[in-house]
Amino acid sequence: MLEIIEEQGLLANARLQGERLLARLRVELADEPNVLAIRGQGLMIGIELAQPIRDLTLIAARDHGLLINVTRGKTIRLLPPLTIDEREVEMIVRGVCRALNAA
Repeated sequence: MLEIIEEQGLLANARLQGERLLARLRVELADEPNVLAIRGQGLMIGIELAQPIRDLTLIAARDHGLLINVTRGKTIRLLPPLTIDEREVEMIVRGVCRALNAA
């Protein structure tokens, strides 16, 4: 498995797409009053909210094609695959923004 990760450049892709995802989320959610912080390393992204996540947010995320994980009740955790591409980054950004707006 490690050989395949290296051969396909998946770590470099994770770094590049993670930076892209983090930057896009910071731009798109800059004016969202419920967002306190957006942190990440590689493709591990956390969006900390001021208020606990409601079930409606989880349902809205699912309806927009996202399976999100919530930690401590107020942090959305995103863990996309190492094979993610730019198109999928944009899909995640749109889905997260729509889910937060639906809440």
